[in-house]
Amino acid sequence: MSAPTVTAREFIAAILQTLRTHFSGLELQIGYGEPIDLDLGATPEYTAPWLLLDVTPGEVDATVRRRPGRVAVSYTGLIQCALSVRTEQMRIELTEYASNVLTLVSAWEAPGQRVRDGQLQTGQRWGLGAAVEPPSRITCYPGALNSLPHGHDALLVEWEQTIYRPERLTANDPLIY
Repeated sequence: MSAPTVTAREFIAAILQTLRTHFSGLELQIGYGEPIDLDLGATPEYTAPWLLLDVTPGEVDATVRRRPGRVAVSYTGLIQCALSVRTEQMRIELTEYASNVLTLVSAWEAPGQRVRDGQLQTGQRWGLGAAVEPPSRITCYPGALNSLPHGHDALLVEWEQTIYRPERLTANDPLIY
């Protein structure tokens, strides 16, 4: 049996699905990249609150033991948590909002416990199991992925995560030229 792998596209889709499931029932926009739900050529319509995800590949992780058929690649995940400045007690609410996201990123995902180098490994794997390592270096700080529309403020939740990518592309992996 081959070791599990995941593409960047599947990794991003799993994070977005986890966010949508976790925050279901709330009036909240969730999107990837910039801007949210934008038709080409249209003016972005930001309706706070929103979560805007960005995922950037970093480097091949040489510290992880390589297995046939897959390559460990580190990614940086970033979620912008934005609210309108008209939100009552905006700074407190923004802190709580970002704290909820921070907690979700660091959350234990059953059966996510493994022992590596004598350390218990727990953390969000976005439903992708052994194809993804738990996140590390989870932080939160003020800022925006892109310039924020006037009247909004944001905190960024950032983390690093290693995913195991397939060594070779298949016919099912479309490329954008």
